[in-house]
Amino acid sequence: HFANSGSFFRKKKLAVRIKVNGVKIDKQVVTTYLSEIILGRVAWNQKFEFQDIHFPELALIDFRLVEISHIAHFICPVNDLRPGYRVLPLHDERDKPISRNSWILCKVQIEKFGIRNNYFNSVNVNA
Repeated sequence: HFANSGSFFRKKKLAVRIKVNGVKIDKQVVTTYLSEIILGRVAWNQKFEFQDIHFPELALIDFRLVEISHIAHFICPVNDLRPGYRVLPLHDERDKPISRNSWILCKVQIEKFGIRNNYFNSVNVNA
């Protein structure tokens, strides 16, 4: 969900692009388009799954709100993701916070594998 007034967005053009950047084997990207605007808030209500992140210590997850071009983003190391509901504050192109009312609400689920549980089997994001 994007908690800013959704009245000025074009429903067919607004998208969230979630990308895992890191070593080549871990790179993945998903894109979703706006599903509805409820009480001025934009909603996607979709689940995304990133499979087999082998080097989470080298990977970043990038949540990017785009219409025709970049509107806002939130980026963090994959290792910093924690399970549960998360509020991700959005930043502009210069990485400055947009406002306290601009965020993405998502639910994160993480499954790990490997001898020391140091690989991510899957990262599920409900946005």
